[in-house]
Amino acid sequence: SLSGLITYVLPAVLFFFIRTPQSQTPTAATKYIGIIAFYGYVFGLMTTLVWITESSLIAVTMGHRIRQVKQRLEYLAKYHRQRLEDEERQQLRVYNNNEFSFENLTVSIPQPIETVVLQRNLNSSIRRNENLLISGTTGCGKTSLFRICAGLWPIQANYLEMPERQQMLFVSQRPYLPIGSLRFQTEFMLNLKSRITTRVNLTYFDIQKLFQLVNMDYLLERYDLDEVSSVTTAFG
Repeated sequence: SLSGLITYVLPAVLFFFIRTPQSQTPTAATKYIGIIAFYGYVFGLMTTLVWITESSLIAVTMGHRIRQVKQRLEYLAKYHRQRLEDEERQQLRVYNNNEFSFENLTVSIPQPIETVVLQRNLNSSIRRNENLLISGTTGCGKTSLFRICAGLWPIQANYLEMPERQQMLFVSQRPYLPIGSLRFQTEFMLNLKSRITTRVNLTYFDIQKLFQLVNMDYLLERYDLDEVSSVTTAFG
């Protein structure tokens, strides 16, 4: 191995090429190589000890950090559930699967020192099968409005009436699907939501029907069903 080469072979080479001919006796060579090998062995042990110590410190530090992150996430999840329950109890958040409406809604960015108000006194009512487009300049509160609807930010309104979470889908501004084939993308969430132990395996016709429902069946013509590609490339 490389360590053996450095520990035993190189000292011998140095001994026979650097020392004077008078000192190049078998006894001196044995003594010289033994000393070098001993110090090489000690150096190797110290290097291993330093590596083990460093790895242990990294593991301890990362473990402590992971525990902190886990505790923080658990606290935020508990706080989020408690706040949603309080909003429901105060009838600020009302669930209605046939309507989405709010009255006297204030859209603001919650901050520790001073709350930044983006919009005031917003009113809207949308019935099932109706469409609403919200547009505006950057920073006017479009995303903030849906953060309030999703329960990420507290409600400041007379009420917010909306369908239950199981009946709604919030689409992120950025794609968060993993890289994979179209078949994998289709079966990914189904396997996550499935409560059975066996994996969900869809046929080509099943996947085609799903893509037709969302008017994206053109992707099946553009890409092979089992071709692995980036989601951002496939949907661009």
